[in-house]
Amino acid sequence: CEKLGILLEAIWPSKLRLAVRSRQTVSRHIAERSLSLKVEVFSILICAGEGGLPGIAFTSDMWRSRTLDSFMSLTCHFINAEMELIKIVPFVQYFGENRHTGYNLKVMMDQFLEAIGMSGDAVAKTCVTDNASNNKVMFRLTDNLDAYYCNIHTMQLAIEDVFKLTIINIKVDDAMDKCHDLATHVRRSEFNKNELKNA
Repeated sequence: CEKLGILLEAIWPSKLRLAVRSRQTVSRHIAERSLSLKVEVFSILICAGEGGLPGIAFTSDMWRSRTLDSFMSLTCHFINAEMELIKIVPFVQYFGENRHTGYNLKVMMDQFLEAIGMSGDAVAKTCVTDNASNNKVMFRLTDNLDAYYCNIHTMQLAIEDVFKLTIINIKVDDAMDKCHDLATHVRRSEFNKNELKNA
């Protein structure tokens, strides 16, 4: 943003009546807007929790950035009085240098629930997550949060296990690799394709 004046002067060489904001100003404006949005999101969730909402669903996810920084997010899902599905993401937070243990996940999840006023037992809370061992430990340590393990993730693990099977002394994974190599070999040249047809 600070270099915008140079660019505009090159395009339109005259006296410009344009005040170019510095990066500190832009950063301050973004921080102010972010804070107001965060207050609105938190107030919606706190009102939903206090307003007799029978239950709320959460989706929690954890990932690493390309620079190997860990982040954890929380998405809240609930149905309002007009039968509309509301999805709100109140947290995408840096996980820090902590190891991804079940106990550390529980501490972070407790902080999330405390901040949005859902730490009590007044609202039934269910969290959808993958069935990694650290998530299972987190749910074992947590009293007022029910687990719902993702069926797609379970199916993916089952498919990976099938690829590791050995049928008549041949590993399914090895057979798949050979098929992939053959397909690549044939697609690379017309001569190979014709040779396969003749065979």
